[in-house]
Amino acid sequence: MKLIYFYKIEQEDKNLIYSWRKKSNVIKFLCKKKIDKSSHQKWFNKKLRSINFSAWTIMYSKKKIGLIQIDSIRKKKICNAGYYIAYTRYSYLTYEVMNNLHNFIFNKLKFDRIESYISILNKNVRKLNKMSGYKELKKKNVDDEFLKTYLSKSMWKKSIAHNIFKKNGKI
Repeated sequence: MKLIYFYKIEQEDKNLIYSWRKKSNVIKFLCKKKIDKSSHQKWFNKKLRSINFSAWTIMYSKKKIGLIQIDSIRKKKICNAGYYIAYTRYSYLTYEVMNNLHNFIFNKLKFDRIESYISILNKNVRKLNKMSGYKELKKKNVDDEFLKTYLSKSMWKKSIAHNIFKKNGKI
């Protein structure tokens, strides 16, 4: 039984998502650390207008718990993707959210590759990324806070995470 769903963001989500983006457990892993009301409004409106690639709320048992974001990066069949779970009490769902996200990107949106950045401090998600088949590129500078990562559909299909996800009937 699937309990996690993604729903395209709606106008009514604007303030909720802004409050999530300001939470210390979320912002510490975001590339953009300062988010004010004005920049959030611009970001949110851009996501609302986007037809193909945008942002979705993560829904678990009829409760909005986080956000996924997927953007085309002007390379054929390659996207940038990220997610966060806004409430630490739902952090145990990270693995499930991640696998649903990969399934959504590769099987529904038909991308072949994900290129993203991850905070070097986000050790738990980096471990899950490794289980999912992600490769990390070396940091350019010692001071870099983020690593570039990538995952292809074929890498994901060979991963431990995909095999568990498939075995549990999620694909």
